[in-house]
Amino acid sequence: MLGLRYRLTTDSDYYYVDNDGNWNKLTDRMVGDLIATEWWHVVMMILISTALSVIAGFIPSRIASRKDPVTCLRTE
Repeated sequence: MLGLRYRLTTDSDYYYVDNDGNWNKLTDRMVGDLIATEWWHVVMMILISTALSVIAGFIPSRIASRKDPVTCLRTE
């Protein structure tokens, strides 16, 4: 299993630790093979994220709209 870690050095390169515990530099070719994302995965992630954001904003605002503002300000 490829364990990805960032080693604190003066350079900004990424390294991985192999099964023997050796630090190896991650090349651009290896980075390109780590993640494969289809275009519709990205679209679905954006749609799900947008839906969750709308729901997370809608529920508290719906609860707040049903309350009396004067009562809320008095208890504050």
